Amino acid sequence: MSSKKRLTASFMIFILVMFLFTFTAGIEYNRSYQNDAKDAKDQLLLIKLNLENIITSKMLAVNGLKAYVEINPNFSQSDFDYFARGIYESSNNVVKSLAFLTDSTITHIYPFDDYKNIIGTDLDLNAEQKEWIRYAKENQKAIITALVNLVEGGVGIVVRVPVLRQNKYFGQVSIVFDYDKTLASSGLYALAENYYIELNKTDELSKEVKAIWTNFNPNDFKKEDRVFSQVNLYEST
Repeated sequence: MSSKKRLTASFMIFILVMFLFTFTAGIEYNRSYQNDAKDAKDQLLLIKLNLENIITSKMLAVNGLKAYVEINPNFSQSDFDYFARGIYESSNNVVKSLAFLTDSTITHIYPFDDYKNIIGTDLDLNAEQKEWIRYAKENQKAIITALVNLVEGGVGIVVRVPVLRQNKYFGQVSIVFDYDKTLASSGLYALAENYYIELNKTDELSKEVKAIWTNFNPNDFKKEDRVFSQVNLYEST
């Protein structure tokens, strides 16, 4: 065999080996990617279930208070404490406070000693919160807002549950969730140590999708490369 033929044969063998290596590497990469994607989906599912449990369980717990208010519209702060204490103390410090708004004014709060200074605050006069107060009032539907600059200071995730009396709007219960503790309890922060994550919420007023929390720039990743999971919360938007 001439040296030219030997060189050509060696080159062809090299190309074949490189092709097989690239093909095998591609298969392995795809398998690894699929495994990572499945693992991410499984962990996102757990976060989804945790968030649904953390928030929905407290919304359900408000039903006792709603039923009481329907019968006793002039309920006292002590009455409110009775219902709010159980929700607050069972939340593992995720719930920051609970309030009752008679129409749009804060008339009851728990823990009272910590937040009594905001009693009498009319949130319909608060530039940031008034539209959400009105939404719950006019649509008679629970709504979740995040992030909210709280009148008592700091930021939170707020659930507003309208309360009807004789089929008419009477007021609403607001449950303020601690932002960091809620996300930490869901497992999101732990997962974010190994993945890029974005938690979004559709704004019911603007209909825009807004990020509640993220650790990356969405423009850096193609949409088809992302894994999605939707959180469904009890009777809310």
